[in-house]
Amino acid sequence: PLAHVMERLIFCVGITFGVAYGFYSGNARNMVDDAKILRPTCMCGVPKIYHRIYEAINDNIEKLPYIKKKLVQKAIDTKLFNLKQRGTVTHAFWDKVVFGKMRDILGGRIKFLLTGSAPLDPKMLDFLRICFSATIFEGYGQTESMAGMILTYATENTAGHLGGPGWANEIKLLDHPDLGYTSKDVDPDTGIPTPRGEILLRGPTLFKRYFCNPEATKEAYDKDGWFHSGDVAQVLTNHGNALKIIDRVKNMFKLSQGEYIAPEKLENVLVASKFVNQICILGNSLESYLVAILVPRHDTLIEYFKTKGKEVTKENILDYYDDPELVKDILKDLETIGRAHDFKGFEIIKKLYMCKEPFSVDNDLLAPTLKNKRHNIQKRYKKEIDALYGR
Repeated sequence: PLAHVMERLIFCVGITFGVAYGFYSGNARNMVDDAKILRPTCMCGVPKIYHRIYEAINDNIEKLPYIKKKLVQKAIDTKLFNLKQRGTVTHAFWDKVVFGKMRDILGGRIKFLLTGSAPLDPKMLDFLRICFSATIFEGYGQTESMAGMILTYATENTAGHLGGPGWANEIKLLDHPDLGYTSKDVDPDTGIPTPRGEILLRGPTLFKRYFCNPEATKEAYDKDGWFHSGDVAQVLTNHGNALKIIDRVKNMFKLSQGEYIAPEKLENVLVASKFVNQICILGNSLESYLVAILVPRHDTLIEYFKTKGKEVTKENILDYYDDPELVKDILKDLETIGRAHDFKGFEIIKKLYMCKEPFSVDNDLLAPTLKNKRHNIQKRYKKEIDALYGR
């Protein structure tokens, strides 16, 4: 979105070097169709956009006849193997036979992609790399740091991290022993040191102050001039000291059993569910389990009810949101995905409310960066959340 600091930075840098820009129509659901018209050579976006592209490609693969599907899977497996072993994203044979059509989804001219704002699933990132035969940069930054502070190399062939610090600024990690994050942390399986802590930033690209808010500015910086980001990172000492975001200090909360929950981390995983369009995970220190406000995908629900022998359309689909069997199956799907990503028992969603109104900037449930405004969502759906907790 244009309000996002990364978009502003990329745009300013681009026009400085004479880059031609195309703007999408304004509806994220039409992003793929817009790209076919614009035929970009480079594109930047938040993970949700790449998730839609990933789904569009996989939907097309699923519709293929059995033999063609096997051929495509062979091509994908071959290129993924080459990516891991040699760091290459091209293949003389398979690019002509299979991946040319996939590249056409974004117009056929993509050379590199840039993603930020939230973690992108490593499996998805590698898949997009080999599909478009393109470099994908994954970075980290904040509005307060004028976007990019950390960025992966162009030659990177391992997903799941953000690379290392940029050129102008300093980065260090601050221990949070109350959350279990310290510089002395070690991987329990391998014994490899994995220092963890809150990311602190310092340097010339950081902001000077919050507008008309000296109290917030004072809280953001410590006496040595370090800006406290609120994000928790882990140092991958076995991969060139690259950084990996693992939690968010400012959005964490406790459950009644004393366990800390990082909802953003869970949401970034569960958005992979075929049922999920948007999801906001909630809980508090008086309760022992998590609940969720979920905006479902209508196309998936229509297909779901078709398998149940029910005629459901876009016009009457809201009438079926409270179907107990549907809610049960969605919770089961979320649990399956969570378990596959090593969620602990207390991180599994136990109850959910099917929300009929999508989160958006207009209704003040999404920030301009397309992140959940958790407090606003919690306030708007207080009655429904209380019902989930039996209050």
